[in-house]
Amino acid sequence: MINMRNLEVDKIIHAQRHKLGPTDNLPQDIDFYREQVKQFNKGPFYVCPAGGEYTVGQQDEEPACSVHGTLSEIKKSLEFMYKEKRLPESRD
Repeated sequence: MINMRNLEVDKIIHAQRHKLGPTDNLPQDIDFYREQVKQFNKGPFYVCPAGGEYTVGQQDEEPACSVHGTLSEIKKSLEFMYKEKRLPESRD
């Protein structure tokens, strides 16, 4: 989930740096974003721990994982699990 949040932030940063409008296309190759992040940090980036493939999406779309779905879908799934299985509520 953190990987997809970071990818979402990197999409926003890329759009701002290149003065892209809301309808301008973003690069869709995940390796493009991996290379951008390597300039600032070390480690594997944008790799799903479950082996899924990430889809970048345009500015008005959430990144998605082939295993976990979008951030919104993950959030709904977690909310359902908390509600139905009575898991402890998140503290944040």
